[in-house]
Amino acid sequence: GTTSVVAKKLGRKYCGIEIDEFYCCLAEKRLEMADHDKSIQGYVDGVFWERNTLKKHYKANRVFQLKDGVLS
Repeated sequence: GTTSVVAKKLGRKYCGIEIDEFYCCLAEKRLEMADHDKSIQGYVDGVFWERNTLKKHYKANRVFQLKDGVLS
């Protein structure tokens, strides 16, 4: 469901396929939650960052600002 959730948040068309009914239900709930939370972890200014590397990039390049615990 992760790819579908990110596609939805980006306003893209998507088609999610899941074999296991349990995971299908989880994905469905996450898609519903995506309507209320448009943030995407690791996505800043149109660029996707590898998980847990954005802070390292910030320290090295001082490109982003930290506001209320969120890099921007």
